[in-house]
Amino acid sequence: MHSTEITVDTVDRYEREHDFKASSFDLAVQMMIVACSYEPADIWLAGNDDVVRTASGLVTEGAADLAFDLLEHAIKQHRVRLNLDLITAIATQQISRLHRLHADRKEEFDLPEHGDETLSPFSSGAEIAGPLLMDDRFQDRIGEAVATEKFTGKKVIFRPMDLDLTRAYIESFHYLHTARVDDSLAFGAFADKANSPFAVVSYSPVSRTYTKNILSAAGIDHRCALELTRAWNSEAAPKNTMSMLYGYAHASIQRLADSASVEQQAIITAVNPNLGFKGSAFRAVGFGLIGEKPTAYHYLVDENGQKSYVPRRSLTDISRIPSTNARCVTAALPLLPTKELAVIMRGRRRLKPATHVIYRVSEAEYRHEALSV
Repeated sequence: MHSTEITVDTVDRYEREHDFKASSFDLAVQMMIVACSYEPADIWLAGNDDVVRTASGLVTEGAADLAFDLLEHAIKQHRVRLNLDLITAIATQQISRLHRLHADRKEEFDLPEHGDETLSPFSSGAEIAGPLLMDDRFQDRIGEAVATEKFTGKKVIFRPMDLDLTRAYIESFHYLHTARVDDSLAFGAFADKANSPFAVVSYSPVSRTYTKNILSAAGIDHRCALELTRAWNSEAAPKNTMSMLYGYAHASIQRLADSASVEQQAIITAVNPNLGFKGSAFRAVGFGLIGEKPTAYHYLVDENGQKSYVPRRSLTDISRIPSTNARCVTAALPLLPTKELAVIMRGRRRLKPATHVIYRVSEAEYRHEALSV
């Protein structure tokens, strides 16, 4: 969105005023999500030039790369400019929101802050040397795994996590800032002897009907699958932390299934390309494309016109709250479909699903569960 400089300036000013270390990545994501609630012509100012409308049409048709190139070219020609006033207003609103959110969570849990060494134990760009030998690193029934960080020699411990602590980290640091109430398993990466994880991943049973349909089309029983629901890591974490955490978590899940004589066929997860996520860490541990679903953003608009993003699963809770002046709207900016990725589990083997089985969730199928759990 060409808002990097605005983001940095706004964060710096807010840090000076409030002595709070915000996550620049979290802020950037919040800005992108809220910006999607505005019409493209409100975000990009182009006068009588129809390039913004043309680019929006290309996104709707699935040609996002072509739309980006078109917009970039128009910017270089000074035919289009970013609405700096609007972007700055969004940034300021989101920084204030993140500040309040972290302060509220810190009162309930003794959580570290961004910039705290316990949350970011490594210098940016560090890399775990690996490989992590899962089979002989497990200890007892709740096995741990160990790796060594390449530059500092620090030990990294992968281990199961308490669900309450996991939810606290997700609500504080994950960009959605809401945890799944049905999460049943969680795992984290810890610097040696640290009590605070610098990476977290959680899993739940498959609940959405369309997700069950995606798995069924690939010949997978949803009762023998789990959904990877949340994944977060510190911005200073070693770059392959998440792929190693997924690998450890999936080996742990397989061991738990084997010990309970339960069949574990697959793990499925979603990747939202509208926020720049590419799913590289997922693909590194065997995930492959298995389906696509529409992307929908929902917002509450207060009496002052300020918009707050509301995760889809939270809409049910909002519908039970006595009516206020707030109203609910959806994204005005065209959005690319969300990618559904899965990894097939065959004992110790991790297989990509058949590439020709791509289940596309219809708009009607997706809307049907808009207010379901």
